[in-house]
Amino acid sequence: MGDLSINVGETDGLDLNMENEDAVAGFQFSLTSSTDVGEIVDVITTERTEGFTVSWANNIIVGFSLTGAVIEPGSGTFIVVEVLGTSGGTAEVCYDDVVLSNPDGVAMPNQTSCGSVAVTDEPVESVLMSVGSGSADVGDTGNVDVSMDNSSDVGGFQFYLNIDPAIASIESAETTDRTEGFNVSTANGIVLLFSLTGDAIVPGTGPVVSLALSGDAEGDASLSLENLVVSDPYGNPMPTETSSGSFTVEDGGVVGCMDDTACNYNPEATVEGECSYAEANYDCDGNCIVEVDCAGECGGSAEVDECGVCGGNNDCISWTELNAIGGENQITLTWDGMGDRGRDFSLSLENVNADAGTLDINMTNSEPVAGFQFNLTGVTVTGASGGSAEAN
Repeated sequence: MGDLSINVGETDGLDLNMENEDAVAGFQFSLTSSTDVGEIVDVITTERTEGFTVSWANNIIVGFSLTGAVIEPGSGTFIVVEVLGTSGGTAEVCYDDVVLSNPDGVAMPNQTSCGSVAVTDEPVESVLMSVGSGSADVGDTGNVDVSMDNSSDVGGFQFYLNIDPAIASIESAETTDRTEGFNVSTANGIVLLFSLTGDAIVPGTGPVVSLALSGDAEGDASLSLENLVVSDPYGNPMPTETSSGSFTVEDGGVVGCMDDTACNYNPEATVEGECSYAEANYDCDGNCIVEVDCAGECGGSAEVDECGVCGGNNDCISWTELNAIGGENQITLTWDGMGDRGRDFSLSLENVNADAGTLDINMTNSEPVAGFQFNLTGVTVTGASGGSAEAN
């Protein structure tokens, strides 16, 4: 067995060692102490007892395996007993009523040696928890952090936040980086934080919980932590100190749209808020305030053509006139439609070469042309090629 030195209120591990030439399948023993200086708060297995089930009560420790695992031959620590120092002094700690069994359940002979636990009766450093300061407007919320300065692992805490209920109250509590994975709850001004997985708040300084406070009425309120309980990872209480903070609730004014051209204009607003506006061509009630076109679109541009069609292109009007304009080696034929059809076409004979027997036929069109047909008189056509007609 090893030796252990701790302070009052501190916890540390006492190594229990085993040197064995044969496999050990289970053990049971009690630990006796010459002086009451500490108490067992936990028993932890090691690599040598991995897979073992270990329990303890009244200083009696029992270990065995449900899967047939054994403590292989060798030497070294097989369990660690966590001891909490309760009073100053030095105690000799020894094994008693030792029972070891091999894999067949047969008792094994053994010899034991004692160790010691020395507890120094020195003041244990307190855990300092402090509540910060914050502010909010009436009807809004503000955040206040509760911080912890601890030199030892902390398993959890509980406190009541003392604040004037007429000015502010707790709305919610959230963990911080230091307490990630912990469970936190609040009700009736009480905040409780703990871990279901055995996590601890490691030594350090900084926020451990963030409180959202609602601003209920204008005023200044002091914040203090009352009925504070801080426990170590084994559930034992730890000494504590606290410091206070404050929370200010101010009249934030009337928030609203201050633009008198907006649909939600608030003439009583003193703090600019979000504004909403009517859609183009409509008023705030959704009524069209401009002309509606023939298609029923508010502010649309569709018109009825000469054929009586809304948005039409005068397709009912026939092509009626053919004009011919002559020039040097060029004749231009133009069809002019009746009414405004928004389109025109023309054919021209250009680059007439009587010696070569060739001429070019050009088309000018404002819309796509799918095909054409015409007669040429006064000449004999011997062939046609090239141009955009051949390309398409």
